[in-house]
Amino acid sequence: MPPISEKRVIDLEIIDMGFEGNISPLLSNLSLLTKLSLQELTQLELAVNYFTGQIPVELGALSKLEILYLHLNFLERTITATLCNCTALRAISLIENRLSGEIPSEMGNKLHNLQMKNISGRIPVTLSNLSQITLLDLSVNYLEVEVPEELGKLKNLGIPYLRSNHLVSNSSLSFLYNAKPKA
Repeated sequence: MPPISEKRVIDLEIIDMGFEGNISPLLSNLSLLTKLSLQELTQLELAVNYFTGQIPVELGALSKLEILYLHLNFLERTITATLCNCTALRAISLIENRLSGEIPSEMGNKLHNLQMKNISGRIPVTLSNLSQITLLDLSVNYLEVEVPEELGKLKNLGIPYLRSNHLVSNSSLSFLYNAKPKA
């Protein structure tokens, strides 16, 4: 069989194969690959690279995806609302990209960790539905107006990181003073 680098693979579907272990770095040699189907994928870490363009809407089809780390890239445009289809998503990190726009209000309620930078608009009240969240880092953004009082319902949330935004003080935010770092 010729080396994988000599193959002209353009479509690769790995569905219900029971594979275990590390994903081979040889996949990067598949320069003509235009489709990769990984229906059972639970963790996707593509951080600290030079990826550009927008977050692929196809990621929303990964219903079993639990962890998505895309931080420290050059991703642009808005945060695709299709990520809300990833109902098992527990952690998402999109910091240090060139993303813009608002946080999708439908983000999954199983999120434990939400880190986003360079986003704008309001902090959606629907973030208070993230009952499992322990880390909320929305610092260094262009968020406006008040922090929703409903965030005080998040019993698992440690100290929310909201620095360097355009937020208005709200006297009802006493929950921020009582927040403690989670171990």
